[in-house]
Amino acid sequence: MNNYRKDARRFVKETNWTIWKVLPLLLIIAAIGYGLNSLGLIGGKMVERQVLVNSHQYIEGMQQRAGVLKANITEIDVMISTGKGNRADLMGQKRVLKSQLLAITK
Repeated sequence: MNNYRKDARRFVKETNWTIWKVLPLLLIIAAIGYGLNSLGLIGGKMVERQVLVNSHQYIEGMQQRAGVLKANITEIDVMISTGKGNRADLMGQKRVLKSQLLAITK
């Protein structure tokens, strides 16, 4: 039992030492990696995204999506004016569709 306690104490001491030596090193490496990524020196995802956003397929797809959202908004307006469905629910759906349309057309 005495050996077990000695081993447990040694384990705790070594664990504390390891955590305080390794954790700052990992944080420094992560901060450097984040900084290099932010500067664009590593990971060219931002350039790839800009190319995708400016492509004809993407633009046409967003225009089609905007057309579908406008049609859905018009359909909900008709449902509200004719009294079909719960007005509060329809207004909520209309707000969501308008926000999606605004996000696409920005």
